[in-house]
Amino acid sequence: MTSENVQVARLGQLLESKINNRTAHVGIVGLGYVGLPLVISNWTAGYQVSGFDIDPIKVESLKRGKSYISDITNTQVAAVAHDRSVSFHCGLEHVSTCDFVIICVPTPLKHSTDPESSLEPDMSILRSAIAGISTYIRRGQVVIIESTSYPGTTRREVLPILTENSNLNVGIDFFVAFSPERINPGSDSYELKSIPKLVGGITNECTQLVTGYYRTIFDQVIKVSSPEVAELAKLVENSYRLVNIGFVNELAILCEDWGIDIWEVIEAADSKPFGFQKFYPGPGVGGHCIPVDPLYLSWFAKETGLTTSLIDRASEINRGMPSYLIRKINKLLDASATGGTKRVLIIGVTYKADVADCRESTAFHLIEKLSTSGFQVDYFDPLVTEIILDNGTRLVSEKFELIDYRTYDLVIIHTDHSSINYLTISERANAIFDTRNILRRRGIVASHISTL
Repeated sequence: MTSENVQVARLGQLLESKINNRTAHVGIVGLGYVGLPLVISNWTAGYQVSGFDIDPIKVESLKRGKSYISDITNTQVAAVAHDRSVSFHCGLEHVSTCDFVIICVPTPLKHSTDPESSLEPDMSILRSAIAGISTYIRRGQVVIIESTSYPGTTRREVLPILTENSNLNVGIDFFVAFSPERINPGSDSYELKSIPKLVGGITNECTQLVTGYYRTIFDQVIKVSSPEVAELAKLVENSYRLVNIGFVNELAILCEDWGIDIWEVIEAADSKPFGFQKFYPGPGVGGHCIPVDPLYLSWFAKETGLTTSLIDRASEINRGMPSYLIRKINKLLDASATGGTKRVLIIGVTYKADVADCRESTAFHLIEKLSTSGFQVDYFDPLVTEIILDNGTRLVSEKFELIDYRTYDLVIIHTDHSSINYLTISERANAIFDTRNILRRRGIVASHISTL
């Protein structure tokens, strides 16, 4: 056995011992929807945990035991924050004390005020985080990337920064792997630990160490042959959803012209016990995954001289839905034949039901398009007290009990939060455009209700 192999074996044994004895110190960089649940999971597993985030407001909130994420309660955060084995920091100096460093920072798209424009990955936050921790990386550490990105990111972007700045050799002095986050905000169906974890390391030893660590957090860990396989698997998962949602959104547009009820069509097709999975149309796609991840794949394909025509077309259809909704809204309001400025109330502005998350929400595009078209727009969302549009306009949510529905020409249901009293809305509104078909799914049918 060579001296390098002996060194790797010794470092591996030391880390495995720390995993088994729960004496490992885990650092989590990025305390958002992915990072904060990981903090709690690691603390629950018995590890010492340090959380890092550049936002001082988040860090101070956590130190006070207050949660800023709807899926995480104040009680959960308080339990963690009041334990001396957990600490929160804005600076990255304490990364040097960690055995495992997990990167959970956002990888968004480059900002654009036009939802139908061409979009590209924004890797600046990830690159900055890697550059920041590289100053403090030491021998014997494990770095895990959970931030979604294109195939090759870990090997071609992350690794060079780490090795150049630290003068360490991967697989010998320290270890690197990619393991995509698969969290589903707002869902009670799956606990974090029950969602299978994929792991692809730079070397076999990297994969083994990260697999061993994650097995103390997750019920099932699946090893893959490389970081590239794990990176692409995450993109495939969400591209599958993007394409199918784009398909039913295109069908919804066709069905309007054909005079066919798309919702009835979907339920009829779903009666087949095999070969079909149900997807629903809607106002578009939002959040941190579906509208973003597939475009990392599309961008990477173009960079390598290839194309992803199906993904590109699905993305185009979904990003065009707010414009389609505006056309349908104009048609509905023209039919009402009322004079003066049209008043519209948007119900729900988050990207999905029961989550206080407005990232990439099509409600913002819808509100801006309606406003620039001369509509007076208000909104109600029980989870979001105020929003700021790209043009700087600040809107405050109406109070449900004070809403006078008779003053609105149209009520638009954008997000189907389960806590909303839809019966009250249906009884008091002059006209309703239900983009989620939630009223009919609740048995509420009336002539003043329209759907996609």
